[in-house]
Amino acid sequence: MELLEIIDRATDNLTHMIKDLIDLSRIQAGRLQVIKEPVDLGRVIRRVCGDATVLAPERRVSIDIAGDVPDRAPADPERFRQIIANLVNNANKHTPPGTPVAIQVLRAGDDVLVQVADQGPGIAPEHHDKIFDYFYRVPGPDDWNHRGVGLGLAICRGLVEGHGGRIWVDSRPGAGTRFSFTLPLSF
Repeated sequence: MELLEIIDRATDNLTHMIKDLIDLSRIQAGRLQVIKEPVDLGRVIRRVCGDATVLAPERRVSIDIAGDVPDRAPADPERFRQIIANLVNNANKHTPPGTPVAIQVLRAGDDVLVQVADQGPGIAPEHHDKIFDYFYRVPGPDDWNHRGVGLGLAICRGLVEGHGGRIWVDSRPGAGTRFSFTLPLSF
């Protein structure tokens, strides 16, 4: 039974990697489809966080949605889910167990601003410009090096830009990391 569980996890990892590579090729070819519809962003975020909690039960994720954020905002629901999942999974992978993750959704003029923050080890400024590049991984302790191939944040950038938004990171060593992105409120 234990071997079957290992095979199942490995299969899931390979499937995820193949999907990421397909998305990467679509982004690079300019063929990524973002089909916006009115989406309950809070519902999608709560669903992603519920899934993340099943995978990492030692994690605490808080969600704060400002009162002036519309109940529904224009987004591609699957692509928005993918952005949130990548950012939450990164926070879970690169911070010690038990470290909280906070998601905040705000209105910023004509945009929705989403922030995913952790209290992990942080990222040195010299990596900020490269962190969204394909296959780039921030050097870290040996136990982190086997986690991922450096596609998640690059795909996030492509998906956010496909929505007409932008994405950035605020971080410094020892002070945690906050990824922020905007999505326009107009179709």
